[in-house]
Amino acid sequence: MTDARNLPVLNIGVIGHAGDGKTTLTVAITQRLSRRPGCKARAYSFDELVPLRTYGPYARETSLHTAYVDYDSPRRRYNHIDVPGLRRRLARMVRSSSMLDAAVLVVSAPDAVRAQTREHVALIPALNEQRLVVFLNKCDLVKDPEWLDAVETETREMLFHYGIDGDAVPVIRGAARPASEGDARWEPLIDALIDTLDQDVPDPTRVFEGPFVLPIEKVYYKGQDVIVAGRIERGEVAINGSYELCGRRPMPLPSGWKWVDMTQIRRGKREWDYWGAFTQPVRAGSIERFRLPTARAQAGDQVGILLRELGGAFVQAGMVLATRDAVKLGRRFRCTLRVIPREHGGRHTPVRNGHRGHFFLSTDGVTGALILRDEQTLLMPGDTTENILVELMRPAWIEPGMRFTVRDGTDGLRREGTEPVWGGTALTGEITKVEA
Repeated sequence: MTDARNLPVLNIGVIGHAGDGKTTLTVAITQRLSRRPGCKARAYSFDELVPLRTYGPYARETSLHTAYVDYDSPRRRYNHIDVPGLRRRLARMVRSSSMLDAAVLVVSAPDAVRAQTREHVALIPALNEQRLVVFLNKCDLVKDPEWLDAVETETREMLFHYGIDGDAVPVIRGAARPASEGDARWEPLIDALIDTLDQDVPDPTRVFEGPFVLPIEKVYYKGQDVIVAGRIERGEVAINGSYELCGRRPMPLPSGWKWVDMTQIRRGKREWDYWGAFTQPVRAGSIERFRLPTARAQAGDQVGILLRELGGAFVQAGMVLATRDAVKLGRRFRCTLRVIPREHGGRHTPVRNGHRGHFFLSTDGVTGALILRDEQTLLMPGDTTENILVELMRPAWIEPGMRFTVRDGTDGLRREGTEPVWGGTALTGEITKVEA
């Protein structure tokens, strides 16, 4: 069975605080569309999207991992990402949000706007009123209509704080759980949400011409072969095409170079070990789009690509699969930078010269330092400044126009399980010039 392309594609995600109902809304959408004439969807259950785990306080209450589903509305094909809401999974949330064209912000009506509701909006700086829809969930638990009005007003005011025209954002009042159970009162509001996405969210601009570029979000090993997954940024990919894997890996310290001369040396490594850029010629063995084999895929598609006989030891999320010489890795760039204030979930102290943070660039995450201009001594919370120099500790894919977010050690840097947990969101910015 092969995939036939007959509808425009929109990559959409559900964002919001943990427990506000993002996964339940995903279930309700798939179950409703599976029964709606003119639509096509597989009806998922909550247990399929949130597998039972026997460990931790969140064994069943919420999703710890990103879930991917797809469905067809009367107008579009949607690639739907159920984004984790837990703060200790924000690194995954940032990586997933880099692939979104639009988002559904889920707000719990009984709880109103909460901490991660604000933080998720701050972490997606590319959103605007045309790319965002608010779903006010759990309205079946609220008996007072005035409370719903107050929560809606608070949500719109919160959006204004982040530069989004809150009055222009559609707000749908519904209840995902009874809708997923077939309640005739709440099911039409799921239809209203899909119709709003179809009508109010415009088709994104795709770059079909030019070289192929795919930032890698996930890596799956299959013996000596590797499957890389992500959203195609631009261009097209075809089976048996020759491409280049661009990334980083530990390399020996060049002869004559010393520790003090190598700012790109990864902290915690020995003196002879540092992160260097490399490229590896590869060939696309097979391509899957929406879990179906296809001969080719184009910009905007979520795909999995099989790369043969790589061994997989050095393939990591954050690398880039691209046409030869289409991607350049660098460490220094200039940018426009905004310091997020404390009331928006950001910093309450100034940013000084040499400030280090964890930069999220597309699907990659790398530590970097800010180098302020001579006339600047610090950046205050709420400031927006141009022509700030950033130096990364290892090579990464950077190009003008790329947006990024920076998280620092506001909550302390620690490790839980196998995933690093970063502090609060401190900065957002956009690259204006690549220097090296």
